[in-house]
Amino acid sequence: MGIPVFIEKKSEKPLYIQIYGCYKKAILEGILKKDDRLESIIQLKDRLCISRNTVQAAYNQLLCEGYVYSRKGSGYYVEAIDKQIKTVKRENIPLKLKPLRSIHIDERPYPYNFKPGSVEHSSFPFASWRKIEQGIMKKENIGILTYSDPRGEFELRNQIADYVKSSRGVACSSEQIIVGAGTQTLMAVLCDLLSEHYNRSIAFEEPGFSPVRKVFEWYGYNIEPVELTQSGMDIKKLESLETVPGLIYVTPSNQHPMGMIMPVSNRIRLLNFIDRCGGYVIEDDYDSEFRYNVNPIPSLQSLDNENRVIYLGTFSKTLFPGMHVGYMILPESIMNLFIEKGSFINQTASKIHQLTIAEFMRGGLFEAHLRKMRNIYARKQQFLIERIRNEFGQNAAVYGEKAGLNIVLQVKNKLDERELINRALGKGVKVYPVSFYYFDKNNYKKHNMVLMGYGHLSFEEMENGIKSLKKAWF
Repeated sequence: MGIPVFIEKKSEKPLYIQIYGCYKKAILEGILKKDDRLESIIQLKDRLCISRNTVQAAYNQLLCEGYVYSRKGSGYYVEAIDKQIKTVKRENIPLKLKPLRSIHIDERPYPYNFKPGSVEHSSFPFASWRKIEQGIMKKENIGILTYSDPRGEFELRNQIADYVKSSRGVACSSEQIIVGAGTQTLMAVLCDLLSEHYNRSIAFEEPGFSPVRKVFEWYGYNIEPVELTQSGMDIKKLESLETVPGLIYVTPSNQHPMGMIMPVSNRIRLLNFIDRCGGYVIEDDYDSEFRYNVNPIPSLQSLDNENRVIYLGTFSKTLFPGMHVGYMILPESIMNLFIEKGSFINQTASKIHQLTIAEFMRGGLFEAHLRKMRNIYARKQQFLIERIRNEFGQNAAVYGEKAGLNIVLQVKNKLDERELINRALGKGVKVYPVSFYYFDKNNYKKHNMVLMGYGHLSFEEMENGIKSLKKAWF
């Protein structure tokens, strides 16, 4: 049966694809029905003045996809296809998608954007990084063309083990380390590992790091929010929970977002509690490298004698967030669960990035970069806090000044969080809500706080931004 077949010989689309498309559309729309015979190859080639091979290629494509079948010596016939008119793709119809809201997507640029977690751009050693990466990409290195170890590249895991031991007192083997594409991805792996073995209740700092908390919500965990004291998670309230948690998530070296540091006495008390519960503490040590005017406090993992701590680290702050590489150090019992499933797990972080980081660390460049950035961030934070005190005086309080790349600013006027943010936007300044980090918004009592990152801003931008905030709020 013949159908109208229109082809454009000057089109970029191959002729056989144009012919195939015409027949596919006719079959799906019911113009050609079951067992209808297609024009013979000779007939169609003569009608369109094209080569036999072109028609044969179009019919072969229809045959391969199951739209037609062939009878030896007789030709091609339409297969039985259910009526699915909606399968015909309609072009140029706008999608009805909701807008994506994310802290990482700016709806429009602002002159002074105090985005949390951002890093200094101008001080990254691009030349050294590029040299290492180019060396890894050389033609002879065929290893980069293969799949990664599910745990991550050995070279990087070995460097991480040495680094966390010297910097945070973390005792581990490279065999306990899992590298992954960021903390959220690693937490999804952990949820998969624990899904069949432990109770699905997790105690979480309130406020706490929402992106991680969301992973546990998505996996069906019961979230037990535990409010904070000046020393981090309130251990007394944790101990009084009606439901015994199987997991506890904390950021003890720089509580996110409020910035307090958990003292050793509370850390030991927390470890004793989770040991009695028979569960695990997830210690997110996300930017412990950046401390200002305080001596380092031992990591929870270094104090743990019962293998109850799951340790998390990331290169998003020490190097750059766009690379999205983190790591997780598991106790032996959970690592064995990973090994059981290892043949079904794929590595999520780029092999090239992993090998580049490993060489960057091995050559001493990582430590040198950290020393440089620690000095830069300390000066930036000191400058920012001085500008705040100069402009706001007693009308503002700063939290989180001991570590990290963010501060929380409490503004002592009659404006609530939403009004503070909106007025700031009106002056070209973007600050961020602390309420975003609360599981239960009813626990957000102070309503007059905003989160501010400064790592990426210049001194001039910070000064002008603070002056603009004063105009917006007072």
